Amino acid sequence: MRIFEMLQELELWDGDRLIGVYAPGLQYNCTDDNHALSRTLDAWLADGHARIVEHRQGTGPAIVSGQGEVE
Repeated sequence: MRIFEMLQELELWDGDRLIGVYAPGLQYNCTDDNHALSRTLDAWLADGHARIVEHRQGTGPAIVSGQGEVE
């Protein structure tokens, strides 16, 4: 599982279906079995849109943490 933080707001789409909006200042996790998000996260990391906060072995429950106001 990788815990990551966005450096800018980005949306994740599956065709014409919005999967999620990832906001800066919040931390998200990407479990090893979530292949779609994992591939997208790899691209965001390569493009400098996100950064890894922590990398853990295995998977776990989804968590979102952060401070601030999301509009």
